[in-house]
Amino acid sequence: MSMVAPTDSASRLLFVVESFGLRVIMTMFLKTETVLRDWCGSMSVSNGDLESRWKCGDFNMADYDQDEVVNGVTVRDVKPADFIKAYAEHLKRSGKIELPAWWDVVKTASFKEYSPADQDWYYIRAASIARKVYLRQYTGVGSLKKVYGGAARKGVHRQHFQKASGGLIRHILQQLEEMKVVEKCPEGVNKGGRKITSHGQQDLDRIAGQVVRA
Repeated sequence: MSMVAPTDSASRLLFVVESFGLRVIMTMFLKTETVLRDWCGSMSVSNGDLESRWKCGDFNMADYDQDEVVNGVTVRDVKPADFIKAYAEHLKRSGKIELPAWWDVVKTASFKEYSPADQDWYYIRAASIARKVYLRQYTGVGSLKKVYGGAARKGVHRQHFQKASGGLIRHILQQLEEMKVVEKCPEGVNKGGRKITSHGQQDLDRIAGQVVRA
């Protein structure tokens, strides 16, 4: 965009000052950009530099050894559906979760018409709950009832939101506690809430790494 030079003396002086200042700013910007690009290009490819390379716009997953990238992977780096599926399979293989006697007839909420059709639904819900607690510490049964709630049909009337079954969620949390994946919050923090344990965090991150490798 060209600048039109003014006619009077005062305006000319102001025009020269503004033009000079604009040139100085542009020169500093170009120098900064050059230094930044040189810095990004000179960095070694290590786990600590990946985030910086990404911020510099020079990150390509294919350029790096996948094992190096996986070392820093957490649950937040994996798509929810992929992680839940993988962790549910892990829970099923481990044999540490004991299915309740009513697992094949229970409904996950009172507004549901039928029980889940998937035979592995209990493991899937357990994996989903473990992920929720991982992402949000001190999550309780009340919060999870809202998360897994949905619209209750009222015939010709308007649908209304209804919470999910609290007994089912509580039963899953108790099983995850026995597996040392989650634990109850300290007294005075959030009564009935759970948080992820160090063992649980390592376990979930390990499964997330396996999802990235797959």
